Amino acid sequence: MLITFGDSFTYGFNFEEAERNSVIYPSLIGEILEQEVLNTAAPGGSNWRIARQLQSIKLSEEDTVIIAWSIPNRFEFGVSPKHSLTPIIEGRIGDLVEKSGELITKRFFEQLTDRTTDKEAKKLNEIIYNEFNNDAWFSEMFKVMYASCVHILEQSQCKWCMFNAWSVQAPGNYHRNYLYSDNTMSSIIKADGYWNKEQHKQVASILLKELDKIYG
Repeated sequence: MLITFGDSFTYGFNFEEAERNSVIYPSLIGEILEQEVLNTAAPGGSNWRIARQLQSIKLSEEDTVIIAWSIPNRFEFGVSPKHSLTPIIEGRIGDLVEKSGELITKRFFEQLTDRTTDKEAKKLNEIIYNEFNNDAWFSEMFKVMYASCVHILEQSQCKWCMFNAWSVQAPGNYHRNYLYSDNTMSSIIKADGYWNKEQHKQVASILLKELDKIYG
């Protein structure tokens, strides 16, 4: 199975739902590798979400995993079942919650204040990205998540690679499977916003070549 992780770019947020799954790079790669695709990416998704989800998926050496890191200052927060959830209005992705059994999470990002109707979420968001904001801390947290993900991937003996979708992370000494760690895929394919169909083809081609270099 091909399992992909990421945010709006890997999800294909800019495409109509009817065509989205057929044009995004996870589907293009899965077709070439002849692997079933599980694309866990979500609009507003964070590196925190990526690391959490990877921990709960049982991997085997037959799997291929691709991680497209998001901007480091996004995060997610647990939501109490007692919290009164607001109805989701079209386009308000800040109102989205994710449920997995007893686990309920909400996505937080710098622009959420204008994209949610949840007053409590707005309050927390304003605190985090104002008087509590510390980019150095987000960078350090990325290193923790990165190390955790690499450990899981190496232990599983699956084929894998990771890259920055549209934002560079903290500088560091990274695993060779972390492609272009000091650059972004958007910069490499010269994208000025969400990737279009042709750019998704470019991303698929780049990743397939890199996986072939690593694993033959």
